Amino acid sequence: MLFNKEIELENHWRNLLCTTLGVDERFKILEGKNVADLIICRDGSQPISFFLELKLYKTKSNRIGIGNKDSNSFQPEIIRKHPEYFEKYLRWIICKDDDKEDKQYVIVTTSSIKNNYLCGGKLGAKGNKQNNIRIDIFQKEPLLSETELLEKLITYLQTT
Repeated sequence: MLFNKEIELENHWRNLLCTTLGVDERFKILEGKNVADLIICRDGSQPISFFLELKLYKTKSNRIGIGNKDSNSFQPEIIRKHPEYFEKYLRWIICKDDDKEDKQYVIVTTSSIKNNYLCGGKLGAKGNKQNNIRIDIFQKEPLLSETELLEKLITYLQTT
């Protein structure tokens, strides 16, 4: 499956997780978004909300953008302020879409992006520039198939 836009990647993973987690009544995947692309709520004796931020890397654009062009969205703020809750319950999933059918993914924490993969080593000033994740993330982090990523996510959601 080829993704032309990040929203297509988000919808793909929303559907995939709904199908996979749908048999477990504890999990609710919210339709709306503002803090992250996907919000997954796990009910039970200790309810938890998980957040997934999905990024699409296309070779023709040669960048992985964070936030909007003015650096005024939630993504840069989460990286900048680095709340502990998001470190534990937010995962960044980056899809390497190089026009091949078999996509490759990396999954990282906010601290990994903040400490290792920001272009220029830091975020630009608010209102100043578009921020990006360095593409060498695909050489330094384990590349996962869709199946491997799904297994890793399900384990994370069920055991954290």
